Amino acid sequence: MSTLLEVKNDKSIKVVIWITTIVICLAVTVLQMHIFPVPDVIPSFIFKLPMINAILNGTCSVLLIFSLLAIKRETSLYTVN
Repeated sequence: MSTLLEVKNDKSIKVVIWITTIVICLAVTVLQMHIFPVPDVIPSFIFKLPMINAILNGTCSVLLIFSLLAIKRETSLYTVN
């Protein structure tokens, strides 16, 4: 059985999820309306952003796999003897 605190916590989490969903939908809608002007000169760092995104995604994937393996082995690199 769930306690009253768990039910309140579930409701608050659902409210946060709904608010986040609505804010993201509104942001996407506003950005697709092309309200903001396009810059005359494209900054040079823009072309490096996909590579940075790929590096971050790859790093996170490797760390998640190592974390999963550590959890399955029930050991940690930082255990204190």
